[in-house]
Amino acid sequence: MSDFIAKVRVLLFVMVGILFGSAAYSQVSGGGNSVVVEPMAESFSFWGGSKISYLSGDDNAEAYPCLTSDGLRLYYVTGTPARIMLARRTTTSGSFLDKVQMGLDIPGLSGVWVNADETELYVSTGMSKQVFVCRLSFPEKKFVKDKEIVLRDSNGVTSVAPGFLGSVSLSSDKSELYLFHEYLGCIGFRRRFDSSYVQADYVERPAGFRLEGCQLSRDGLHLIVSAKDSTKGASYQSLYTFSRAKLGEKFRASSFELVKVGAVSGLNMYQGTMSGDYSTLVFTGNKDVYWNGNDLYMAFGSGVNGIAEDSDETGLRVFPHPFEESFRVKVDGYLGGKARLFSIEGAVLAERELSSTEIEFDMGVYGSGIYVVELSHGGKRLILGAVKH
Repeated sequence: MSDFIAKVRVLLFVMVGILFGSAAYSQVSGGGNSVVVEPMAESFSFWGGSKISYLSGDDNAEAYPCLTSDGLRLYYVTGTPARIMLARRTTTSGSFLDKVQMGLDIPGLSGVWVNADETELYVSTGMSKQVFVCRLSFPEKKFVKDKEIVLRDSNGVTSVAPGFLGSVSLSSDKSELYLFHEYLGCIGFRRRFDSSYVQADYVERPAGFRLEGCQLSRDGLHLIVSAKDSTKGASYQSLYTFSRAKLGEKFRASSFELVKVGAVSGLNMYQGTMSGDYSTLVFTGNKDVYWNGNDLYMAFGSGVNGIAEDSDETGLRVFPHPFEESFRVKVDGYLGGKARLFSIEGAVLAERELSSTEIEFDMGVYGSGIYVVELSHGGKRLILGAVKH
């Protein structure tokens, strides 16, 4: 970058801070009100984080993922010019092995969000600062662009500040809309009318962090964000969450929590998305700074609704752990059910009927890394991680 361009960018940062709020709200300081906090330790227990090879096997970019609540369908943006894709899988332990193009012609795509029944797509469009809603038409069963969502500042008068706008997501009742703004950080809007939203608040920013791509969880109680900790000289973007007790509350810096560390895998981790039970995390990963370097990665988590915490159950059920050539799994409570072994990419490596209290997996032909075991019986399901040295 030339000295002239660098000076122009700094000048623009300062002007935006003057025109649209105090210095605390400009990207010079990372966007959002700055609060001194220490991020809480990660509690979501996501393990792995491998590239979804079927979706990221070419030179095109894959970014801005949005998982459906059941975790079986993944909407995302790919290519140049950008277009919206839908990938599908049949089980929450598997990988995405089917994809179709949605056919929407909307320039400058910078985010996609789908509602719970998949009848509406919301898309953001980068530098044009627009958000559109696309509705599922019948009998064609395809999405068509319906109308633009009107975004207003906190006074309800003018549009939002100039700058790149992306990573659109909404609460389930559509009362709240969140976006990432390159100069102002993560911004929350509240619905005024059916297609009009007014800027309500900036997400509080932990001091020293620059907040980037963000997305609401399916229940609206977490905001998944990409951020870099400049206070510790971090080289990579990592994933964090903010939490709140109910819809309508502000996301406070005191709830800031680490989800996934970018430096561990040598990736800049950008916008992340979780399934409704928090058992699957998909995020954009990039090892350079170019658009075409973006790929989609997937990690598995402990989740909720009867899916056990990995840290506790692995110690009780998987042994030896970590292992070298083979490992055994105690299957108490799942007799008569099934066990499936997956690679971290989601490929099924083995499947067993559970007729005894322990099963063994011979892993001699497989390389070092993280593997996933799924135990199921009736309506119960348990996911365990197993690490090979």
